[in-house]
Amino acid sequence: MFANFIEYGEGSAVSTIGDVYSLSILLLEMFTGRSPTDDIFREVDLHQYSKQALSEGILDIADSTIWLHVESKDRIVRSRIKNCLVSVFRLAISCSKRNPRDRIMMSDAAV
Repeated sequence: MFANFIEYGEGSAVSTIGDVYSLSILLLEMFTGRSPTDDIFREVDLHQYSKQALSEGILDIADSTIWLHVESKDRIVRSRIKNCLVSVFRLAISCSKRNPRDRIMMSDAAV
């Protein structure tokens, strides 16, 4: 199941709900360093991949360049970065739900 094409590429009409979806995919791409078309997404899409990692280990899927300037032994900094990543991933996951009616509103996403 090779899913997770950008909505507009599937022929959906331009809308705020579609913009929310596009925002989410952009966030997931930026923070994972992966594209929705990467080979690893044959069985699971970028949304599901991120959603599973939210509970199992967000640090495992985060792009390693995020850690470039962080001393791995600094627990406080590492914890703050992890909390920030969890917030970003939660936002992206809630914006990239398959059913457009299940996504959060753009005004809520902006907040």
